[in-house]
Amino acid sequence: MSATGRSDVREPNDFYATPAWCVDRLLDRLWFPCDRGWLEPAAGHGAVNLAVDAWRARKGLKRVGWKQYELQSEFNDVLREQGHQRCVGISFLDFAFTNKWPIYDVVITNPPYSLAQEFVERCLPLAYNVVMLLRLGFLATEKRSQLMREHPPAVYVLPNRPSFTGGGTDASDYAWFVWGESGNAGRFEILSSTSSENRKPAVKGCASP
Repeated sequence: MSATGRSDVREPNDFYATPAWCVDRLLDRLWFPCDRGWLEPAAGHGAVNLAVDAWRARKGLKRVGWKQYELQSEFNDVLREQGHQRCVGISFLDFAFTNKWPIYDVVITNPPYSLAQEFVERCLPLAYNVVMLLRLGFLATEKRSQLMREHPPAVYVLPNRPSFTGGGTDASDYAWFVWGESGNAGRFEILSSTSSENRKPAVKGCASP
């Protein structure tokens, strides 16, 4: 997702791939388990899970077992090459889950902003940790007030604005919203800065440095 202040022309399905450095700053700060697997419900071409895998490889940690959902069928081939379980061509929000307890350690995604609240609410029962890259303004508005009161997230702010398109930084500030065991509900923290030479947009099908 991306802010609309930069252009009136939107990408189909609000697809804006996540730069790897955004994921790096989160994982530099928080530790998440990986015994039950991780879920990416809006996988796109896999930018988030590739960034996680690359970060963990640099640290010598075991690889995460992923389940990926992606609405746009055009990404099927690139996701298949990544070798994870995937469900492509169906909306994650339309998928019926019957679990009575969390089945994943982590859900992590950069959801379509127009559906961000729906993604949060659907994901909360599925995992011990729900992690979403969202505009900082997601904290506000009457529509989300009940969600925020009942399920206050921890908020880890990126001090540098991402570029989702390679055409300049976004017009909004962003943060990782974390619900669950690793987040410390209600915590507000500024993550470490990233140098300009390392703030690169995501490259299709690979984790940008």
